[in-house]
Amino acid sequence: MNDTTLDQYLDGELSDVECSQLNRWLEQDPAHVERLAERAFLHAEIRRRLRRKAIEQNVLASSKPQTVFSVGANDSTTKRMGRRVAVVVR
Repeated sequence: MNDTTLDQYLDGELSDVECSQLNRWLEQDPAHVERLAERAFLHAEIRRRLRRKAIEQNVLASSKPQTVFSVGANDSTTKRMGRRVAVVVR
């Protein structure tokens, strides 16, 4: 069995026939079971890191300030002082 087939098994993408073939392959040698276990560990680690990265990106995206509206854009005082005030909501 190649790593792609093992990965497809771990992702639930094998057909019934392919699963049967994999089971026979696993029964042939304890080293095959160990290889599948290693792939399962890698899969779990990748998923954990991707989940953590997605959570971090969501937190960062939600903590960015968003301008809801600006005040003083057409105000004569704002024009004289050259400033524009933004109300920011987090």
